[in-house]
Amino acid sequence: MFYFKNHVFYITLIFLFIFSCGTQKKIKQENALELPAIFYYKQALNLVEAQKYKQALKQLDTAIVLKPEFAQFYYARGQIYELLGKNLLAIDSYETALKYKSFFPDAWKSVSLLYMNEKEYDKAIQVLRNLVEIEPDSLNYEIMLADAYLHLNKPLLAFERIKNIENQQRDSREIFRIKGKAYFLNQNYKDAIENFEHYVKYKQDNFDALKYLGFAYIENGNLEKGISFLNRALSLYSDDPEIYLYRAVYFMKQGKYDMALDQFNLALNIDNRNSVVLLEYSKFMLVQGDTTTAKKLLKSAIIYDKYCWECFKYLGIIADDQGQDFDAILYLQKYLSNIYHRDPEVELRMDNLLKGE
Repeated sequence: MFYFKNHVFYITLIFLFIFSCGTQKKIKQENALELPAIFYYKQALNLVEAQKYKQALKQLDTAIVLKPEFAQFYYARGQIYELLGKNLLAIDSYETALKYKSFFPDAWKSVSLLYMNEKEYDKAIQVLRNLVEIEPDSLNYEIMLADAYLHLNKPLLAFERIKNIENQQRDSREIFRIKGKAYFLNQNYKDAIENFEHYVKYKQDNFDALKYLGFAYIENGNLEKGISFLNRALSLYSDDPEIYLYRAVYFMKQGKYDMALDQFNLALNIDNRNSVVLLEYSKFMLVQGDTTTAKKLLKSAIIYDKYCWECFKYLGIIADDQGQDFDAILYLQKYLSNIYHRDPEVELRMDNLLKGE
């Protein structure tokens, strides 16, 4: 009996020894794969500090080959691409990092800023929603989310974010800028002016605020004050096509159509894909009686900006005037179902179309 117990004991020891050897061998094999990957990663970080970015990327590529599921490697690569000014490659790296590690706030923050810079506002909104949920006290992300909604012509959703900030008794002067633009998009020019005026008292050189304040004054009929703010904005940045667009509107309201045309051409020379410029130029063409050119401009604007709801309005009006009832109804329905204010003129047109009048 004693012999049997000792025999079993020794067999168990031998088994444990063999198992431990196998386990140690497995750990060594895993470490053999992991340690070089971390080594190349640390080498890349050292090269970044030395501003040798291309060499750093090569080290990271090697680390990724050795350990392709490690999200931090892709995140680091995204940061290097940002330093090199290669935003699209940076976005791709951050997105890859998020595939391997979905809860990665640092990657969310980085990619949301790049989405905003690259005008990928839909994607920015998806990421920023996550950020405001995990960091509910972050005023910056709330403001960015409101800004993204404004870029997509969704002022009511921007107002919701501002209301959320105010309900939490947090404060920022940026709220006045957001409100100003939201009111402008809602065609409430009086309240837009009030908020932008408050904002520029503290930030006198903010291009965006000066620009929209000028727009609002011109739309509200105060042409000279409007052009004054536009010129202040122009002195800060001369390559914004919308500045020249509203200078054109300024001249149109004075009946100076040749001067307006010059401003439109300047705007298009800067950016012939800007939906706002194409929309306003099409309205100018309609005033001149050139519906064919106006229609082409509006359709181009929609190709570049599917949220150009006012483009659908004028396409609907043109179709209605030309007796194309079916197209007119489709365009006007698209417009009315997406705007955030009443438009009695279009509503009346729609009623008449539906009645067959």
